[in-house]
Amino acid sequence: MRESEGVLPNTLALGYAVCGYVGGFALMTAAPWWANTIGVLLTAHAMVIAAYLIHEAAHYTLFARAEHNRLAGELMSFIAGGAYVSFERIRHLHLRHHRDRLYEQANTYSNVVSARHPWLNLLTINFGYHNAHHERASVPWYRLPALHRELFGASKRELMSVPEVLRSFHRNRLKRVLDDDYGSVGEGPDRADRYVGAHGVSFLTVV
Repeated sequence: MRESEGVLPNTLALGYAVCGYVGGFALMTAAPWWANTIGVLLTAHAMVIAAYLIHEAAHYTLFARAEHNRLAGELMSFIAGGAYVSFERIRHLHLRHHRDRLYEQANTYSNVVSARHPWLNLLTINFGYHNAHHERASVPWYRLPALHRELFGASKRELMSVPEVLRSFHRNRLKRVLDDDYGSVGEGPDRADRYVGAHGVSFLTVV
């Protein structure tokens, strides 16, 4: 691992992605319907974690050596369903996303699972702390909550809750595809309603 502090969290995350993927498929082939249901949910979540680990590998935050990050990234790409393109292409195109820090901070929001219960953000290995990530992209996922507190303190401007994001996504589902304007975030409880967002900027949309 790149850091001794990361041995346990990275091992658990990588192990969960692999074991959850394999175990999920095993449950989906079992006879009971409830096992099938658990299998679908487990496989889907393992694929989500694998996708976020591709992102970590792209920033070389998993291992000290680039080659080890590449191997981890290729394996996670297979699990996440991103094996249609090489890890190096994903990495190359994603890093272009980090060129202008001021622009990134002005147009990036942290859609954490829960600000009140931070442990719930482990469901996405802290991917929601995106402003902190854009400020220091070399910081690994398990240190992003602390970095977010250091950079932004109790500020609510950077945080956009999952319900806000989902409501905005629903209201602006056509605009996100058809319009060039990303919209803007306002004030108050409905602040995200005019935030259209962007289409096709995921680090997996590289072809």
